[in-house]
Amino acid sequence: MTTFEQVIQEMPLPDTWDKSYFTLPGRYGEQDFLRALLYANEHSKYVAKGSSRAVFKLTYEGRPTVLKIAMNKVGLAQNKGDVKIVFGKKTKSNPLVCPGIDYDTQNPSPLWVHLEFATPVSEDMFERDWKVSVDRMVTYVEFATGAGREKLSPRRLTQNFPDVNPELPIVRNLIQLVIASGTAGSQKDGFISDVSSPDAWGKYHGKYVIVDFGYSESVYKMSGVRGATNQPYQSGDWPPDEPYDW
Repeated sequence: MTTFEQVIQEMPLPDTWDKSYFTLPGRYGEQDFLRALLYANEHSKYVAKGSSRAVFKLTYEGRPTVLKIAMNKVGLAQNKGDVKIVFGKKTKSNPLVCPGIDYDTQNPSPLWVHLEFATPVSEDMFERDWKVSVDRMVTYVEFATGAGREKLSPRRLTQNFPDVNPELPIVRNLIQLVIASGTAGSQKDGFISDVSSPDAWGKYHGKYVIVDFGYSESVYKMSGVRGATNQPYQSGDWPPDEPYDW
């Protein structure tokens, strides 16, 4: 049986970090998220934040890695979405999935997710490499798989998307990832709508990967719940004034 102490020791955060800062109490509030954020900011390099998560860059086993920390309940749900794909048995081996290192199993929902570092890409870079925009390619895959949209026949796909080459490895791999995630041909909650922006992509060892799977339809709906996206601001401490440059 794995003990609580073993779980703490096995978490792949730096050995020098105090893991108690990353434990949420049974009834948690904004200040509990703040403790983890301030600690990470002090011991690593703050990169950026969205409405629900903050991103930090830290060195792990001699290489740059990325740590995503939730800032509120929606951030916890987004982390859960990342974990589902990045560490899922049927999805983690897909070439488009940015490799994961580990995630928080100490809390009921993961407070943090630790990933390999992927160099950010721009829309221009994506179009230059694949001769199609990110949004256009993702829309094609949605219609090809029926993920959140009407599934089109190959003939109608060709008619409606003459600019998308279905034989591109990135297109084939994205289709396979949707299928493996169990959201093809259905209205089930899926990641596909979150990867239509270049912000969700990066390059890992020179190959395109998806770095953000967290924003799904259920997360979108949760964002509208009162207090779900409250951020733990504390003047002078959080958020940092100058984000770190990748």
